Amino acid sequence: MPGQLTQYRVAKFGGTSVKDHTAIEHVAAIVQANPKGLVVVLSAMAKVTDLLLGAAQSAVSGGSFTTEQKTFRERHKQATAALIKSQQRRSSIDERIDTAADELGAICHSIAT
Repeated sequence: MPGQLTQYRVAKFGGTSVKDHTAIEHVAAIVQANPKGLVVVLSAMAKVTDLLLGAAQSAVSGGSFTTEQKTFRERHKQATAALIKSQQRRSSIDERIDTAADELGAICHSIAT
């Protein structure tokens, strides 16, 4: 009906609720069970924000940030490998993960002292 407001529900998931592939599968089941009017907001997997901040701190203090960059890449690719069965889709997502990890390295390099 024109002029009628639509009811939406917002569900925010992040941190421990998306910490690994098992947790992400649980979130997916919640979303699939109640899709009508649902707006889903996702934030970083558990400890990823700390990982990013650690990489930046290492870069600013003149240290190496490669361990954080490698961990970022590996954690996301592990989740992808467990969740995405199609090799073609997984390869496409892995390319995006590589791009994000490379961007993390570029940002850290740009702020390194």
